[in-house]
Amino acid sequence: MVSRYPHPQPLPIGSWHWLMLPLILVALHTPVAAQKEPDVFAIRNVRVFDGDRVLPTATVLVRGGRIAQVSTAPLRLAGVSEIDGSGHTLLPGLIDAHVHTLGDRQALIDAARYGVTTVVEMLAAPANVRVLRQRIAAAPGFEADFFSAGGAATAPGGHAQFSDAYPALARPEDAENFVAARIAEGSQFIKIIVERGFPDRPLPTLNWPTVHAVIAAAHQHDVLAVAHATRTEDVRETVESGIDGLAHIWMGGVDDALLRRLLERRVFVVSTLVFAEAMIDAAGSDAILNDPVLSPGLSDHARQRLVPTRAGRMGMPIEHFLETVRRLHAAGVRVVAGTDAENPGTAHGVSLHRELELLVRAGLTPVEALRAATSAPVAALKLPDRGRIMPNAPADLVLVNGDPTQDIVASRRIAGVWKDGRRVPGAAEIRPPNDQLQRTKPAQAK
Repeated sequence: MVSRYPHPQPLPIGSWHWLMLPLILVALHTPVAAQKEPDVFAIRNVRVFDGDRVLPTATVLVRGGRIAQVSTAPLRLAGVSEIDGSGHTLLPGLIDAHVHTLGDRQALIDAARYGVTTVVEMLAAPANVRVLRQRIAAAPGFEADFFSAGGAATAPGGHAQFSDAYPALARPEDAENFVAARIAEGSQFIKIIVERGFPDRPLPTLNWPTVHAVIAAAHQHDVLAVAHATRTEDVRETVESGIDGLAHIWMGGVDDALLRRLLERRVFVVSTLVFAEAMIDAAGSDAILNDPVLSPGLSDHARQRLVPTRAGRMGMPIEHFLETVRRLHAAGVRVVAGTDAENPGTAHGVSLHRELELLVRAGLTPVEALRAATSAPVAALKLPDRGRIMPNAPADLVLVNGDPTQDIVASRRIAGVWKDGRRVPGAAEIRPPNDQLQRTKPAQAK
């Protein structure tokens, strides 16, 4: 057996050594946080969802942090450490297409522990993005990859213009400089805010000539433009302006005319159902906090964020949003999974499993929901080299007990997560106590 822990050695009998015994015993039973998975290993006899289709049983070979082979035929692998995946399903690393890290590396660590190996940040102070990337580059670890929009295009004093650390613009003439500045800061796409607030708390928002100009400038720089819009009339005008994607499900529902335009213009929609649910009641938060599989692995910070302090602000039931997603999906609009973590009632990584459950409630099959969190966001957001289990792809992998392609709730029964071929510490602690993987010694060459 290949152990994750150091092997004990005989203790010398000098008296001072006995005083050290408690510390030694603690060390022997503490996982090695940065232990590296063997450079070459294989997961055998495992069901594979490759980002698109299901392989009932296969062997996945990993070498040097990338997937070397996916075979449905028997493989002879001399000298390779093997994991028996019988009864388990191997998924590509999951992708959350709408988060906010707030510059906190722990958000990316929490995400990876729950199988979310890539996140898409839809708004951040540019300075926070820069510092977070510098810290990761200086000391790479076991965190999710992240792609960020940086500061959003919003009106002065508007939604998401929280302080001077967040940019704003007021005129169409400012659009080109605004977009160029975001790209220079490292933004991979441009977020645009069209938000008028509520009747009791109205907000200034961008005028339509400015929205049009920002979208045009983004496209001129060959980057995507994604909009936050919460009213149907604003969604409609934003789509006519040439937007590439919508960052939320909106409040007003969708009619046939809007469905046609979304399809014609190939606009994708990020679901964020779990965020809407948290604005309605505590059902989603309670479902996570009381889940015997998900709850034990939560950090204290995640538990605090899962408290739905804004519950009751949404004057419509979750079924309204589920119906919008159902209509979008049935019409052929690309729906991708996102949570809007870490807004109150949501937490990084763990909330995506609730999002998958809500997508299935909205009419997607479990396989379609898994696509929405793997290959679909890659295609929609033009993310590089991820979301699939295929030769040469990064070995970002999630092994779960059971079959989430039939029962989506099985996605949360995590038995192991690998990031670039390295096992993510702590992720296996999420699995149920009886879910033990069998690991075999490397086969001997003959």
